[in-house]
Amino acid sequence: MLLIFFLISGEFISNTDAQLMDCLESDRGALLDFKTGLEDPKSRLSSWKGSNCCQWWGISCDKAGAVSTVDLHNLGGEIRPSLTKLRSLKHLDLSFNTFKVIPDWLVNISSLVTVDLSNSGLHGRIPLGFSELPNLQFLSLRRNSDLTASCPQLFSGRWEKINVLDLASNNLHGKLPSSIGNMTSLTYLDLSDNNVEGGIPSSIGKLCDLKFLCISGNNLTGALPDFLEGTQSCHSWSPLPSLQYLDLSNNQLVGKLPEWLGQVKSLAELDLSYNLLYGPIPASLGSLKNLTGLALGGNRLNGTLPYSLGQLSELSYFDVSFKQLTGVVNETHFLKQYKLRFLKLFSNSLMLNVSSNWVPPFQAGSIRMGSCHLGPSFPTWLRTQKEVNFLDFSNAGISDFVPYWFWDEISSNLTFLNVSFNQLKGHLPSPLNISPSADVDLSFNLFEGPIPLPIVGAAGGGVLDLSNNKLSGPIPQNISSSLPNLGFLCLSTNQIIGEIPASFGSMEFLQVIDLSSNKLLGNIPASIGNCSFLKVLDLSNNNLSGNIPAYLGKLRFLQTLHLGGNKLSGRIPSSLKNLSSLETLDLGNNRLIGRLPQWIGKEGLENLRILSLRSNSFSGELPSMLSNLSSLQVLDLAENLFNGCIPASFRDFKAMTPVSFLW
Repeated sequence: MLLIFFLISGEFISNTDAQLMDCLESDRGALLDFKTGLEDPKSRLSSWKGSNCCQWWGISCDKAGAVSTVDLHNLGGEIRPSLTKLRSLKHLDLSFNTFKVIPDWLVNISSLVTVDLSNSGLHGRIPLGFSELPNLQFLSLRRNSDLTASCPQLFSGRWEKINVLDLASNNLHGKLPSSIGNMTSLTYLDLSDNNVEGGIPSSIGKLCDLKFLCISGNNLTGALPDFLEGTQSCHSWSPLPSLQYLDLSNNQLVGKLPEWLGQVKSLAELDLSYNLLYGPIPASLGSLKNLTGLALGGNRLNGTLPYSLGQLSELSYFDVSFKQLTGVVNETHFLKQYKLRFLKLFSNSLMLNVSSNWVPPFQAGSIRMGSCHLGPSFPTWLRTQKEVNFLDFSNAGISDFVPYWFWDEISSNLTFLNVSFNQLKGHLPSPLNISPSADVDLSFNLFEGPIPLPIVGAAGGGVLDLSNNKLSGPIPQNISSSLPNLGFLCLSTNQIIGEIPASFGSMEFLQVIDLSSNKLLGNIPASIGNCSFLKVLDLSNNNLSGNIPAYLGKLRFLQTLHLGGNKLSGRIPSSLKNLSSLETLDLGNNRLIGRLPQWIGKEGLENLRILSLRSNSFSGELPSMLSNLSSLQVLDLAENLFNGCIPASFRDFKAMTPVSFLW
């Protein structure tokens, strides 16, 4: 999080002297009139009494007793024009309120030096007159969402002394004009999360004092300029010689990374992630000795990782994920990265080749190297990482046993662990030594033995995925007490036996239960109907028997219900018509009987996209009301005992691709 500390040199006046005298009577009257337009549910303005308004909450005065600062928050109502009567008003902070519009007359207060109307729920247009205020140095309209302005108009004004301009998270639109280069006093410019489009004007190179530039989350196109205007006018051969923070992420920029990036010597943070940039990473970036953050992920960059990046001794955040990088990464790439805390190399085709006794110079908190080749042995250098809490070694070509030291020394600190899609083998320790609320994905490996759970009462992880292994035995009866806050449970495609524990019903935060493709037997516990937030229930391809519990109809958020491939009998319970969010219903390959309920398509399941009832013993005629399922894309009724004709209404399935029916 970036904190802006703004101090106007020579303008800070102690309020001590002002408190010794009454404020100007005209200013007091103006403030009282301004108060009449405010909504103050918590009586924050209760101090606005007496003759000395310099002592009122949110008010400061200069040595002459004239109001110089109005700093009010958590109010509502309207901004009344009586503020224009405060002739010495320099600092106006009405951020974090609930006003509606910026009044046009506000730009007539020529004495204003700082204006902060951020986070105030404002909508409508941004008055262009802000650019004409002769003394304005600081303007923040950040995070109002509905404030709008045309960039060519807004930035064509004078902006004589503007130093900080924060218009992030609004509705600016249009292209940035070249006139933006005339705002030569700028040190801070944030236009993030708007609708700015077009290219980046090269005239930005004239902003010699610019330290912070953020235009992320817009619709910028084109390439980064190869040559920035004004390089020589800044008395430096380096472009943007003062720039410390550059964030152009989440746009549609194309082209190669220009070499001049490596010449911005003061740069501390560079974020170009999630664009359409391609080509190699310039080796010149390794000369940015002040760089603490480098984010290039989510582009189309290719080639190898430059060795020069290992010289970035101040680097804390390093992200080159989601690229097309290839080649070998070795100790040289991390040679001087002593301060590295976040390492993101995932979703590349890199191969880590380090010695077995390599000790990284860093202590990282987050290591994400999924899809990089780290194996076949389990990486021994990980044992030196005593502060890691987020670990992703998925799809890393590791074919080995997990060493004891990992479970004894590393895993207890992890809040996220993903080692899926490897060939890890052996028994998992029980209890599993993981930290509270850890997300754990051990799927698609060769783990054997019983299902491990965390130490009872010590963890309540959000995700536990042990699917596609060789685990055996029953589901532990104490799973609810070990993982009381679990949101996602996947044990599919193992060799699990026994019955489904009724204690699932007390796991109130469960959203996904996937126990498919095992050897479970017995009835479906009715208690699952108590999992009120459940969205996915997959019990398919087991040996479950008995009826479908009517209590499943209580799962009003359920979107997917897979019960196919079991030995369920009886009829479809009418309570399922209450599942208004259901999109997939698979009851195929069971022993269900009876007619298809008339309520399907008439009273419920209006969002259903997939309906599979194949290979059961349903009988009777097909209900014509099925065609009312306007979202239905897949209907499988094969291998049942239906009779009669296919209803003519089956021509009317709106979401299906037209086909030729045989009548």
